[in-house]
Amino acid sequence: MGKKIVERRNTILNMVNKYGTLDFPQLRDAFPDVSDVTLRKDLQYLDSTKQAIRTHGGIKSIPSALNYIYRANVNQDKKQAIAVKAARLIQPGDSVFLSAGTSCAELARCLPVFPLKVCSDGICTISNISALPNISVELLGGDVDLNIMRVEGISVLNRLDALHFSLAFMSAMCMNPDYGFAHNSALTVAILEKVIEHSDQVVVLLDSTKVSDAFYPYTISLSSIDMIVTDRDFPQDVADGLRDRGIKVLI
Repeated sequence: MGKKIVERRNTILNMVNKYGTLDFPQLRDAFPDVSDVTLRKDLQYLDSTKQAIRTHGGIKSIPSALNYIYRANVNQDKKQAIAVKAARLIQPGDSVFLSAGTSCAELARCLPVFPLKVCSDGICTISNISALPNISVELLGGDVDLNIMRVEGISVLNRLDALHFSLAFMSAMCMNPDYGFAHNSALTVAILEKVIEHSDQVVVLLDSTKVSDAFYPYTISLSSIDMIVTDRDFPQDVADGLRDRGIKVLI
């Protein structure tokens, strides 16, 4: 997928999230040099990837809370298998960061039953942790993005400066083997880079469907992470390339 396609689809998504709905004449006006066939493919892509809802004659935004629910149900079997493998990396007494995102929220469901400190910027991630007396939990404070159920803002960055993690688990929108791990905003990247700065080991939970050649403007570089935990459908050539760069790949 080329850079222009990604940028156009992101623009359409931003427009529909801003206005709630878009009809086809509005899209034609916004992209006069793009054919109707191409615009329909864009709408189909946004619908199939659960980023928006295709309607008769246009597209509409997914209500904020439902946006997260839709994404949580995509490739759930892969996310569950990844979470079980990732949980085995955690040791008693670890201080663990779990990022917002549906893969880390799945990991939160199967944390081991021994003393841990868990910190997260994810509302659903925290809510999935069982009420166990030997796990202390901190939800970072700040502004809430309901589309991704993430807490963000300057207060999050300031709090992270006072913390240290033995293990940091992160999700991503997708991974480009050349550019890194895509995220939805510069602020999300800033928060995750701060977490990386304060972590001994960084692990990305990524199902195989998220490997992409698309370019995204907001990325975490491959050199920032230590390991990827994925599923058995992960492309072998991509796994080999990552290992050549010194990144562990747990399949």
